[in-house]
Amino acid sequence: MKKVLILSPLGGTENGADIAMNHQMSYLNQLGYDIHLITTAPNTSTFSEFLKQNRIKHYLLDYTWWRDDSLQSSQDAIRNVKAISDIATI
Repeated sequence: MKKVLILSPLGGTENGADIAMNHQMSYLNQLGYDIHLITTAPNTSTFSEFLKQNRIKHYLLDYTWWRDDSLQSSQDAIRNVKAISDIATI
């Protein structure tokens, strides 16, 4: 089975970007892909239920590399290296 890794700062069910991402994950799951979602914030109960119904594996990691200022802090750099290491094991 092919694995698809999706990174999203939040994940959810309320805004257009999240709804589009949810449709994509659900569709890819129906095609037989193994979906793994990485977010930086805990899920709502509604979103957790969506993930469960669609057999989407969720990982909560602390990373900042999508921000423009993410490389200005050594703390962010250490956090991002750890996140990349964690992602490599998924």
